[in-house]
Amino acid sequence: MVDFLKHLDYSDAIKAEPELKEHLEKVGKTYNEQHKNDENYRQPFFDQDFSNFVILAGLPKVDGEKLDTLYKVLVEKLFPKLGVQNVKNFSINNDGGAIVEFEDTESAQNAATALDDFKLDKQHTIKTCLFDDYDKIVNMSSNYAEPKLLNKEELDNWLLDPRQRDQLLIRSQGVTTMMWFDSLQKEMTPVYANNDGHPIEVPALNDSRITKFVWSKTGAYLAALLPEGVQLFGGPKLVKLDFYPHQGVKNVEFAPNEQYFLSFNGTVIEAPNSENFIVWSVGTIEKLRVFKADQSQGWGSFSWSYNGEYLASVSGDLLGVYELPSMKLIEDVNTKKRTAIGITHLQKISWSPTSNMLIAAAYIPRGKHTGEADSKQKSEFKGNMYVFKFPSKEQIKWRTITWQFRDCQIYWDAHGKKACVVYLRKKGKKKYTTQIQLAEISSKAFSVVEQEFQDVKSVHVDETGRRLAVVYLDPAAKDVQAGTLKYDVEIYKIDDEKTPFKELGKLRDKTISHVLWSTTGSFFALVNNEKGNPNNGFLEFGVIKPNNTLEILKNQRIAYMNRAEWDASGRVFVVTSEGNHFSLWNPLGVQLVKDTMPGIEQVTWRPRPKLVSEEKEKQIIQNIKEYTKRYDIEDDMIVNKLKYEKERVRKERKEEFMKFLEKKKKKWEETKAERVKLFGFDEDKLSDLTYEEIVEDERLQDTQIVPM
Repeated sequence: MVDFLKHLDYSDAIKAEPELKEHLEKVGKTYNEQHKNDENYRQPFFDQDFSNFVILAGLPKVDGEKLDTLYKVLVEKLFPKLGVQNVKNFSINNDGGAIVEFEDTESAQNAATALDDFKLDKQHTIKTCLFDDYDKIVNMSSNYAEPKLLNKEELDNWLLDPRQRDQLLIRSQGVTTMMWFDSLQKEMTPVYANNDGHPIEVPALNDSRITKFVWSKTGAYLAALLPEGVQLFGGPKLVKLDFYPHQGVKNVEFAPNEQYFLSFNGTVIEAPNSENFIVWSVGTIEKLRVFKADQSQGWGSFSWSYNGEYLASVSGDLLGVYELPSMKLIEDVNTKKRTAIGITHLQKISWSPTSNMLIAAAYIPRGKHTGEADSKQKSEFKGNMYVFKFPSKEQIKWRTITWQFRDCQIYWDAHGKKACVVYLRKKGKKKYTTQIQLAEISSKAFSVVEQEFQDVKSVHVDETGRRLAVVYLDPAAKDVQAGTLKYDVEIYKIDDEKTPFKELGKLRDKTISHVLWSTTGSFFALVNNEKGNPNNGFLEFGVIKPNNTLEILKNQRIAYMNRAEWDASGRVFVVTSEGNHFSLWNPLGVQLVKDTMPGIEQVTWRPRPKLVSEEKEKQIIQNIKEYTKRYDIEDDMIVNKLKYEKERVRKERKEEFMKFLEKKKKKWEETKAERVKLFGFDEDKLSDLTYEEIVEDERLQDTQIVPM
């Protein structure tokens, strides 16, 4: 529990007024007592920012009674008309300016957007400025720095590799290396190398201040996180592009269209300033909007829609959906006002991967302190799920939930047709079970089916939304020491409404803690990379065969395993350990690469864009034999490189000899007349030749009869 009094310094105030000490101690004690059971309680802080203030300029220069009239026109008529809400204080002067204080940063930013460039009359147009931006505007450099832009061909140049190899970034002991990985030849080679094949260092990627690298959605950009902000790289040689200043940045996430990205520098406690979240325009270095985090917000409070057209946020009980690039809230179809959607106890949101449809979950998190005044009301709150379509804000009713839940995870299938929601269901004061619902989102008759699971350790849904793995605690091992517990793994096929979860098989007596699905949906890996767990390092590869049965293909043990993940294609599995181990495996459990790399800090695969449509993918699967014949020959040539190299050299020499022979034959024909004249005959016609035998001396030496 956080001690209230330890985090605020009242020494100066108490020195001036000693009688305050007793009062503050009493208030602090009461505050601590109220929050002693609140696991999500955050320590108090002293807020010194002015992000909820807006400066107005361009107003009529009036005084006296006219000033009061102008105040009424603005606050009582114009503000409601434009949807400006939550005004706390309004200070206006007679020089055409005003300062407006709002209840929160969100209201201030909405007001600044709504009022900017609004024409009061022919002579007066309102201009707005957030108070926190005033100093930045005044101190802005007069020197214009042109953005560094690359065309799409340059950004996607790496995709033109003739062998279609994958790239991965490896950061070890502060040194960053980009590598090609060839799964057929089972080797890694540097992307940037000299003639001898040795890697060439890219100094900008080896800046010791870099804390993390993040790829954009299709691998066009690489973002390096520095203490001062975000540095983008791109192009064939990953050259430095633009720098986006954001002090103390911790995370970034690109929009799917890679035109924007969101940066985050920490919660309101970690970074008590007005720029916790910044939405950037890639290429223009423009801040489209900034957000100050409230007490409930952290990384994950914002989410991009499938095409980057919208950005949604969870802020308290409000769901805000902003349209890009204006970053204005979506306009309500009925009221024509730009407002957020109010949802009591809103906690999580998740966009469809194929449409502007969003699921929102509202519940009271496990361990959340409910307080005294409304504890009964909150304790009875079960939880709700919502489905919205944007930009219309149309709501689709979810099946009424008749039981309480305290957490949930939302998984969409790859085509946005179904959604699987895994709930932490409350069954008693301290007892929880797992409830899983399957929603048919795309069907005209929206439907939800569900099933309850007992003694669940974890649930893992594959990216295609077709497979589900449930890890159970072995009932016979409940009293065993936690580190040596055994688990059963059940694999389900997510099917239809009649049989939503069809069991494919069970794997018993396992020491694993997680199931990692390949993006193909058929292969999976059972891993235990929990630090300090006696069973750390166990790794098993498995597959769901065409007849829907399970098979474990290979198992391994890698000491001190700390990282295990599939690449984006689902064809390669990477494993690292604290003991400097680095290895790559194929889905069958065959080790492709093994190396020793001291101090591995980060391994990340370069994402690829999806270039094949759903229809084309089905067509390829139907005609897989034709494609297999074609590519088997190409693969065989790569795998048996030495054999084909010898054949190639022999063929080249034969062709070279035949060319030489043809050349000499041509020369022979050209000199025929000259040879006939010289020799008196044609050598190519043997019938023209006359043979004459001359005997110079022939004698009979002896003759006798030999008796029989």
